[in-house]
Amino acid sequence: VKTAPGHFEDYLRDLAAGWKRVNDAAMEQGHVRSYKILTAEAAHRDDWDLMLLVEFPNMAALDGAMEKFDPIVAEVFGSLPQSQEATLQRVELREILGAKLAREIVLE
Repeated sequence: VKTAPGHFEDYLRDLAAGWKRVNDAAMEQGHVRSYKILTAEAAHRDDWDLMLLVEFPNMAALDGAMEKFDPIVAEVFGSLPQSQEATLQRVELREILGAKLAREIVLE
């Protein structure tokens, strides 16, 4: 995520109000193992300054993700349309530069 100039703190407040609450509920239900936000100085003008990480228990946890997460999102935001409206409002705060699915390698 690349936050818009002057909106870093605004976006963090937005994440606390929605993203964090969704992930906390997903953790309680066993859909998410952990989550975190990393911040770093952008290396160049097209680089990210926030990385949002979500750890799932296993790859199977992603099966039927919409059916698992839609009710959680609706509970946090009041309804899916309200969630979509909030997403549109975030456009002023940040730009999503990409998404990536990665797997941890544990060496023995």
